Amino acid sequence: MRALDQTALASDFDGTLFFWNGKPRVSAANIESIRAFRQAGGRFGICTGRCRKDLFREFPDELDLDFAIVSSGAMLLDASGQIIRERTMPVELAEQVVSMVEPLAYIGIQAGGELWSTNPNAPADWHHISSLREIPPDTIHAISAAFPSPEDAATYASALHEKLGSHMTAFQNVSILDIVSAGCSKGIAVQYVKEHFSVARMAGIGDSFNDIPLLKAADVSFTFPTSPPPVQDAASMLVHAVFEAVEFLRKSSC
Repeated sequence: MRALDQTALASDFDGTLFFWNGKPRVSAANIESIRAFRQAGGRFGICTGRCRKDLFREFPDELDLDFAIVSSGAMLLDASGQIIRERTMPVELAEQVVSMVEPLAYIGIQAGGELWSTNPNAPADWHHISSLREIPPDTIHAISAAFPSPEDAATYASALHEKLGSHMTAFQNVSILDIVSAGCSKGIAVQYVKEHFSVARMAGIGDSFNDIPLLKAADVSFTFPTSPPPVQDAASMLVHAVFEAVEFLRKSSC
């Protein structure tokens, strides 16, 4: 058994902890279990494909974090929201990626913790630009490309990896691709969290294909019975909610 102060849990956000159709979107049971976990010495953080601004716009005020992995592992934040590790994408590579997916996908550029777009119909709180060269240098962390269907996303992921695979990785989340520089993933980021906090046990929970690196890198990992079979295969065990994973971690630390 390990004390909870030697355990950290990284949770995916959308579809794992946060549900758009939920009332509330983060359940009270999950909030209370995470608060109790942290009060007992455990460390809790989010591991998401969202950028920093997009995550904290939706994050519940009732919860505090010990860390946040955003932009699919390209940026790691401490408890105060300050960057403690990041990996950016050269603008030349970003331009190549965009040129390949732009005919079909709706694109958001994650840079400096915020969202940028050349699409005039992008949301008002995004940065509207006419060229990626307008983004401040060395601040591009990820490209999110939303396709009409999961099949389209898979096709373009294969094409990107065939042409640019030595420079970037595309993680599929249903019909969205989160594209980051090579050597960057949720899994690599949680390994860094484990070292940073000097914890003996790193746990992870997620629901989709882009969480597989997180689940495989964790010492113990969780997903749901509703997750796709490859995601279930990557996890240590199945649970029905985050609070069930937290309860397992608490009991196995007694």
